[in-house]
Formats: sequence, C-alpha cells, structure tokens
Amino acid sequence: MWVVFIGLLLLISILEPLILDTFFNDPKQRISATYISLIITRFLIFPWQLIGLLRASDKYFITHGSTNKTRFIQALMFLSVIFTMVYSVELIQTAKFNIVQIQNSSQDIKPPGYTLEIKRNDQQLIVSGEIEIGITQALELILKENPDLSTVILESIGGQIYEGRGLSRLFTKHQIDTYSYQECSSACATAFIGGKTRHLGQSAKLGFHQYKQDTTKFPKAVPFHNLIEEQNHDLKIFKSQSIHQQFLDKVFLQTSDGIWYPTHSELLEAGVIHSVIIN
Repeated sequence: MWVVFIGLLLLISILEPLILDTFFNDPKQRISATYISLIITRFLIFPWQLIGLLRASDKYFITHGSTNKTRFIQALMFLSVIFTMVYSVELIQTAKFNIVQIQNSSQDIKPPGYTLEIKRNDQQLIVSGEIEIGITQALELILKENPDLSTVILESIGGQIYEGRGLSRLFTKHQIDTYSYQECSSACATAFIGGKTRHLGQSAKLGFHQYKQDTTKFPKAVPFHNLIEEQNHDLKIFKSQSIHQQFLDKVFLQTSDGIWYPTHSELLEAGVIHSVIIN
C-alpha cells in the first residue's frame, strides 16, 4: 500500500507536471504529451494500482480478519480516485488552454504591411509598404544572408519612427546606397537618409513632418516620451550624414497633419540627396 500505491501515486503527481513543464513548452507538443501521459498514468498504471491494492486488502482480511484496516484501505482507494479525477481534469483544462492559445495565435498572425524583395543578382533590395515594427529585424537578417547587397529602394509613406531609425542605422553600418522612385516620407525618409549615397527618381518625393503618437495605427508601438527629443535625436543622425543646417531647421516645421516635400534642387543643395535619376 505505502510503496506501490501511495508512494507511486505521489511520485507520478510530482514528476508528471515537472516533465510536462520542463520538456514541452510548445503548445502543440504539450497537448500531445498531456494526453499520452494521462493514458499511461490514469488508464494503465492507476487501475493496476487499484486492483493490486484491492487484492492485497482482500488477502489481508482473509488472513487477519481485520475490518478496520480493510475499511481504511477502501476509504484510501476512494479518496485516491477522487484525487486522480480532479488532477486529471486539471491537466485536461491545461491542454484545452493550450489549444485555445494555438487558435488565438493563428488568428492574431497578420501578414506584415511591407514587402522585401531582392533583385539584380542579390545586390538590390526593394522595400515597400509601411515601416512597421519588425522590419528592421527582418532587413538585418536579409543583409546577413546577402552580403553582396549594396542598394535599397524605398517606397513608403512612413510608419513607426523607431523602425525608420533602425533602418537608417543599418544602411549606414553596411554602407548601403538608398534610392526612391516614387515617395519616401516620414519614417521612410529617416531610413533613406541613412544611405551611403542617396538618389531620387525624377518624379520621386521625399517628405518630412513633425512626429506624433499614433496608438490607433500602431497599437504595439513604444510611446514617445518626448516628441521634441525624438525629433532632435533624428536631426543629429541627419547632421551626421552631412546635411546642411539650414535644411535641418526646416525638417520638422510642418505639423504632423501635413507634410513638407522639398524640391529636388533643395535636396541637392542641402546634401540630402546626391543625384536625381532621369527615368
């Protein structure tokens, strides 16, 4: 009773959750492991324990004729059944929780609002769409896997400013040349200025405006602590790219509701771009 029944029952109760928590972090694996464990421990081992204890109880009663100990063992068996049922329900509820997690995660996954496309013998990357959370990490991985990549074409009306800043630093670090043939504004312009050399198409626009907190459009964005400080931070990055101070004084004059598109002449004179490409 003490070794084969109670001892083994307690050992299973301790080891089972420990093994499940340690080796099965993935929800899908955890579900399968939970049901396999339940089959082994609750439908194979536990009935074998009950039958063995019941036979031992009957044998003890026939040999010694003690009803008190027999009833104690019967009560113990009844309590163990209740305990096992409750514990099994708890494991099943945990498995169901993992099922819900999988369902929710599959529903929450949305395709990114940007596209990253490599062209021209792995030397050119086209970035289009929103500059949203995760794009810097994705682009950094592409740069590691494509060491020959030397130019990036940016086509975006903006997005998350921290990601724009992250892209800017990546371009500067890897000495990537930046291009735009349509429009590159707001956070995209910040990324664009990180280029080693910077070029615009004949009809392309580079747009600037003040920053704003947009928690509706970017619910996972890190909120700005101080918008002026963030703007000044990026002005330092722009200045490190040899952009003239007279131009920098105008970068954030336009409110967040509007946008300033400098002419190509202004951009060339200020050192923001190095050439205008006739296409």
